[in-house]
Amino acid sequence: GLDMATLWEPYADFISTPEAEFVDKPVFWGMRLYRNYDGLGSKFGSTALLTTSSDESVVSAFAGARDDGATTVVLLNKDVIEQQIAIDGIAGNAQVYRYLGSSPKEITALDQQLVSRDQPLALPARSATLLVLQP
Repeated sequence: GLDMATLWEPYADFISTPEAEFVDKPVFWGMRLYRNYDGLGSKFGSTALLTTSSDESVVSAFAGARDDGATTVVLLNKDVIEQQIAIDGIAGNAQVYRYLGSSPKEITALDQQLVSRDQPLALPARSATLLVLQP
């Protein structure tokens, strides 16, 4: 039911000031996952793509298309245990970025991973994972 998220002043300064108190809050990293996940200004897609999850209470999925042709997918594992998921509809090598509660002050860039229906993807407990698939 969320249509828009906004980070209002005075917090806008904190995006470029890592020492700020706000950087300890998960909401900061949630916003950053969509608006600057790599620290270089890269963003989630601006055109929403239809996504579904077999169980939204455990894993939520959001996808977007960027102007450069890349497809971005955010996967939220809300469960307290790791989830193995299969992804339909997209395939290819994805750059992977992840936010974990166990490492609450960073988004980690992981190795590229093959994403396909036949290649299960592990989502750690209570994590947010961003996949970036180039065209």
